[in-house]
Amino acid sequence: MFCVDLPGINWGTGAIEGETKIKCAVRVYESSIEEYENLKSVGQWVKDRGLVGIPEEQAIEKLNAYLRDNTDYDYSYQDDAYEPIGIIKNNKAVCAGYAKMVKLSCDFLGIDAKCIVGTADGAYGWGSHAWNRVKIGSTWYYIDTCWNACLKSDTYYLSESLWSNHKMYQNYIY
Repeated sequence: MFCVDLPGINWGTGAIEGETKIKCAVRVYESSIEEYENLKSVGQWVKDRGLVGIPEEQAIEKLNAYLRDNTDYDYSYQDDAYEPIGIIKNNKAVCAGYAKMVKLSCDFLGIDAKCIVGTADGAYGWGSHAWNRVKIGSTWYYIDTCWNACLKSDTYYLSESLWSNHKMYQNYIY
């Protein structure tokens, strides 16, 4: 609880005539703090990799290349693996961590991007999966940095059409 001095202000109905302070209570939720720290960390991570101030396509190319060459899938499935912080701290993530990292990096760079949730037919058959769409110029492209990192290739880089082994859930684009 804190008080703010606002001299000469009458707070209207219910206020004591001539009262010059308003009492405020603020709640900060742990998830809000974590989200803010994630955003701040991703912003710094993007700057440190030289992605700021370059053309959109070049930024996406460098982002994909970094994730492809320097990160690994987190088979331990630790909590951090589901968030960008898993990549920042450990250079490891699961598909959700990769997708969120791409989305937040693009948000920071002013590039339109979406996270896509659906299923994919991978090494163990069909299972839940997340990837992205990014907009370069006026064209939307699919990109799956998780699978690119797993395969150490660009097989799932900037495709205008969805790959046959990926299926989107309806209404699971954010």
